Amino acid sequence: MYLKIDEFNHLDDIPDYYNFQKPYLIRGGCRSMKIFNREDKMQFFLQHLQDTKLDTEIYNTMTQMEQSKIVENKQISFSESFEHNIRNKKPYHFVAEVNLKEPRYNISSKFLSNFHLDMDNKRDNPHILMFFGNNSRSATHIHVTDDYVFNQIYGSKTVYMFDYNDNKFSANFNPGGVFSDRSNFIEVDLFSIDHSNLKIYKVEMNEGDSLTIPPWWWHAVKGKDLTLTLTKTYPRSNYWYALTKPYLMIILIYQCIMMIIDDILDFVDDLLDFFNSIFKVIQSIVFNRLM
Repeated sequence: MYLKIDEFNHLDDIPDYYNFQKPYLIRGGCRSMKIFNREDKMQFFLQHLQDTKLDTEIYNTMTQMEQSKIVENKQISFSESFEHNIRNKKPYHFVAEVNLKEPRYNISSKFLSNFHLDMDNKRDNPHILMFFGNNSRSATHIHVTDDYVFNQIYGSKTVYMFDYNDNKFSANFNPGGVFSDRSNFIEVDLFSIDHSNLKIYKVEMNEGDSLTIPPWWWHAVKGKDLTLTLTKTYPRSNYWYALTKPYLMIILIYQCIMMIIDDILDFVDDLLDFFNSIFKVIQSIVFNRLM
């Protein structure tokens, strides 16, 4: 029923190294990371991230998680989420898409060096995204921009994937809308429907495996028991793929416009701060002269 993606033994062997054109499974692809030299990988994370408060998604039911319908998003210490997930307590905690490189988390470069890949020497890697949970689910989505490499650090996951144009005429396989906060998600719950008449690739990921994902490939992810995945992002050198994928083109244009607006607003704020500081200096001078 399921299709199988191509497999390679080394990440360097894939034919589209700098701009992914299709997904590939690399067995043992991330075992060169220093983290795999650690006797207890989960304790290593707990030791270094114990008091670090990370953005954590809260769900009351597994169905909510399968559809990415977040009940609450809170900053919770990793030690608390770790204890919660070890015991598989409710409500469910899912540390999802947390960029460990983000300055506000103040995570040391020495710790991050445990997750280095050879690809990092050849391509810019702005994000190391952590996904940590127990029987976690990620609803069907695409990334729109950038190449992604999933690296399975602990436990195993199943990834269901299909190309941008596959299954497009199936019921409810519609995106959330360009202006929605779910613009890169589809409405259907892929975990609860029959796959027999769909074109879907099924990937079983074990510890040490890597999976490459181009920006336009839809995918949903299902964890088995306790899992931790580190996903690395790599900007592409071209975005020509969007020309044949109208919905992605619209999202890209919208994102560019919003970035420009944000830059303009930041500039205006800086300008106002500048004039405000000048006004205070003038006010101080005038006040001193009057005195």
